[in-house]
Amino acid sequence: MNVLEQEMQEIVERFQRLNHEQQLDLIGILDVVAHEITAKPFDYNHWFGQLDSIHDQLRARYGENYTVGSQSLLDELREEASWPYRSS
Repeated sequence: MNVLEQEMQEIVERFQRLNHEQQLDLIGILDVVAHEITAKPFDYNHWFGQLDSIHDQLRARYGENYTVGSQSLLDELREEASWPYRSS
């Protein structure tokens, strides 16, 4: 048995000595670690490209100088919050 196999065997034995809750906790931690290792790096260039596309669509729809102010955002939130009781 080589060194790696021995270390793997030791890990398995230690895992088996944990109670069920501890095993589940460790599995959760290992899942997070595995995800971090295998996750693709965030593609900022693609993301910024999508933002530029959305901005272009908004400018085409509303005009070059259209802005959204805090009052219009509050009005929209109020309208959405009152949705089931809207009287129109």
